[in-house]
Formats: sequence, C-alpha cells, structure tokens
Amino acid sequence: MGEVFPEGLDIARQNRRFLYRAVRHLAQVEGLEQFLDLGSGLPSGNNVHEIAQTFRPKAHRTIWPLNWGDLSPKCPGSFRNRKSRPAHR
Repeated sequence: MGEVFPEGLDIARQNRRFLYRAVRHLAQVEGLEQFLDLGSGLPSGNNVHEIAQTFRPKAHRTIWPLNWGDLSPKCPGSFRNRKSRPAHR
C-alpha cells in the first residue's frame, strides 16, 4: 500500500488522533455519557467506548448499528466479536 498510496498510513494515524481528541472532548469537557459509533469497521485499539470511559467512567453506552461492512466477508467476525464482548457498565 505504501508504494501506491504513500500518505495512507499518515492519514490513518491522523484520523485516529482526531477520533481520540473528539471523543475526549465530548466525554471530559461536554460530559457526554452515550455515544453512537457509525462505520466503526474492524475492531482496533482506542475505540470510542474505551476513549470515553478513560475520561468519563460513567460513559457506559456505545451503540454500534449493524452496517454492511460488518457483514462483509473481508471483515469476518467483527460484528460477532463486538456482540460477544461483555457490556461496559
């Protein structure tokens, strides 16, 4: 991918940094405790619910609506993995 789209890795990292800053602000400064995570894709580190709970432990509700990406054969088990995780309370 680096040869075809060399800036792709940098863009992905910037995207994750923005997600972190935005969720931190909403949880810590604005006091939000519920989040809707659209187009969450493959599970990775520093997900919306993990960031929110770092700054607002009472942020116990994150909803991941089912989308076609979750059903894609390229993302095997991503919906099943999320569904099988214990609820954060």
